Amino acid sequence: MKKPEIKKDRKLTNLEVLQLHAELRNLKSVPGLKLNYAISRTIQSLKPLAEAYDQEKLIPKSEQFKKYEEELRKAYEGIASGGSGKPKTRMVQTPTGEIETLDIDINGEEAKQARAKLQEEYSVAIEERKSDVREYNDWLNQECEDEFRIHKISFSEMPQNETTDYKALWDACIHLVENE
Repeated sequence: MKKPEIKKDRKLTNLEVLQLHAELRNLKSVPGLKLNYAISRTIQSLKPLAEAYDQEKLIPKSEQFKKYEEELRKAYEGIASGGSGKPKTRMVQTPTGEIETLDIDINGEEAKQARAKLQEEYSVAIEERKSDVREYNDWLNQECEDEFRIHKISFSEMPQNETTDYKALWDACIHLVENE
């Protein structure tokens, strides 16, 4: 395996901290005792930050915005039911599995009208939410100010095995490998 270039002494952004935590948690069947230890310890170190950085915790939805979402859901269900009282649904394949969703064209004229009416009624709550999300996204792109420890191993300690998907492993573990 060719050693990729590692950027030296660069602080991670808040988004990279969240991504690193998620990528390390999603790794399955990682070869190598030292690498597994480094992954486990790094996950432990990042977990409190990942929980604290959760969007719903940092910028909870206002009661007015929750009302808007509920009204919009009811409007969509009404459109999907076609007046029968029971909304039509369909199964959709997502990265995390199958989910049931309303069988509705959200870009259809009826849905657009319902959405426009509610957006006018809840315009202040929607703008506040958009502003909060913009601030959160800006914050995600800033350097992480919180302390955490990335447990590292040397490149030579990376497992060398032909059956391992090294691209996925390396993408997730690049921050765990020390410069030599």
